[in-house]
Amino acid sequence: MLQQIEIHQKPELKLACLAIRASLNDDIEQGLVKTLRETFASRRNEISAAIGESIYLVQAYDDCQWTPDTPFLHLVGIEVSDFTGLPEGMTAHCIPAGSFIEFRHQGPEEDIDATYDAINEWLETNGYDEPRAFDYEEWDPSLMNNSSPPIIPIYIPVK
Repeated sequence: MLQQIEIHQKPELKLACLAIRASLNDDIEQGLVKTLRETFASRRNEISAAIGESIYLVQAYDDCQWTPDTPFLHLVGIEVSDFTGLPEGMTAHCIPAGSFIEFRHQGPEEDIDATYDAINEWLETNGYDEPRAFDYEEWDPSLMNNSSPPIIPIYIPVK
């Protein structure tokens, strides 16, 4: 299932985001992240300092703890050159520079939970099973338009 696993050094990533705090189970039941992404897509043009076309989903876990019922922060945003003039209701978020393992989910977004299960198993098997404060996905614009089966890079920070 997991192919093309690579470790990258990534620079700091500045994001202008919309955010919601919810558990995975709440998101699955209510489609919260999908709604957040749709709202963000409708407001994306308000961000004057936007760089590129990719949309990012950051999942930030309080105290590096995660269960399907534990609320955590979901941020949907776009890279920006700076945080000047953020639109009302949006928040600034920085992903720190560092080493990241890149995994790839290929297929419908609805199937991404199975990819995360495989990622967590791979991390444990390969000695990267320390709790993490966050992870993030990079969504290509083709995913937003549902024009083709997407490939979604998933980045896990490593020490």
